[in-house]
Amino acid sequence: MGGSEPFQFDKELGAPEKSAANDVVVPLGAPSAPSPPAPAGGDFAIKNPPTNPSPTDVGDLENLGVDLASAMAGEGLEGFQPVVIFGTNNSGKTSLLLSLFSTLLTQNRLETGLFLADPILGSSSPIGEKLHSEARHTFQMKTQHFMDGRKTQKTNIELPFFIPVEVRPKDRPAVRFAFLESNGEWYRPQRDGDSLFPKLKRAIETFVSCYQGGIIFLYLVPYTQAGVYDSADRRVDEREVADASLAISGVLQAYNDIRATDRGRDRHLMLVSKWDAHDKTETERSTADEVSKAEVEEFCEKRYRQAFSTFKGLQLPAGRFDVKPYSAGIINDVGLQQHRHDYSVRLWEWLYRGALENADLAPVSPFPAKPQKPAIVRLVTGLLDRISG
Repeated sequence: MGGSEPFQFDKELGAPEKSAANDVVVPLGAPSAPSPPAPAGGDFAIKNPPTNPSPTDVGDLENLGVDLASAMAGEGLEGFQPVVIFGTNNSGKTSLLLSLFSTLLTQNRLETGLFLADPILGSSSPIGEKLHSEARHTFQMKTQHFMDGRKTQKTNIELPFFIPVEVRPKDRPAVRFAFLESNGEWYRPQRDGDSLFPKLKRAIETFVSCYQGGIIFLYLVPYTQAGVYDSADRRVDEREVADASLAISGVLQAYNDIRATDRGRDRHLMLVSKWDAHDKTETERSTADEVSKAEVEEFCEKRYRQAFSTFKGLQLPAGRFDVKPYSAGIINDVGLQQHRHDYSVRLWEWLYRGALENADLAPVSPFPAKPQKPAIVRLVTGLLDRISG
């Protein structure tokens, strides 16, 4: 599990520290730098150099998904646990990732380290370096901007990429996750075309169909498609929510069509993002533990009926699917005002347990047990709850 890149910032500027290697920008499709000459002989001599470079070495993207699936595979915890996130634009995909990262980077009580892992495809090819550069920028720059309260910029990328991270809990197994980042517009339904649902990007489709092992899927259905604290037109929001419901229904149908290998080991979570829109005021705001599953399912049934119907229609095995709320924090048009670490902690626990189960290990929480309140406090609280009804 070694060889990870620690999350470090310049002490004065708050920018990621760069190495000389990171300063080199290699354009996609450009030839790789020439390798140093091999030794004349001995154990380190290249006896049978490859005559056909891999497709990713020459910038051919046709096999990108296959290459990613192969590179992430491994026995037990030796490989990566892929987390594929689907959601339209304004669904909160990027804020979800940044809130997950920032929780482990700032909450010392969790006794869990988080590090950027080695490049999934290596860094010797242009495509491998390009994808890892995007991952590094998200993990370092965007996460720091999120924690600084700066507005999260809309994701606009040419290729989907995975962010490889290593989670290191105290006295528990380390797990390497790979989180998919993508453009929300790729999933938007096409109401005026020949087909309602756009095809998945080839790299995503081939990865999902070829990866041998359990994949964790997150389907984001936001409480609102507008900013939670914006004065948006309700009619516009209704139309956007309807499109978001169609989009998730489309990717679920695509999953049903393309995923065969290890399908029984996959895990699926429908995540109602921007849950803070449900209770905007401080006195109403509930914690992640206080939101009932029935309440979340009722919301999905009402606002995302088509997506929720397709989700349930997959007839997934018991324990392999769930519905949960999520709030990355109190975020306005300026940026993050208050982080909701309770939601991040609960999601990390679900992800970590799932990764352990996929590795045929006993599922445990990555975090130390939360200290209980003194018995007298629990007694008084219980009495007050009964009195208040």
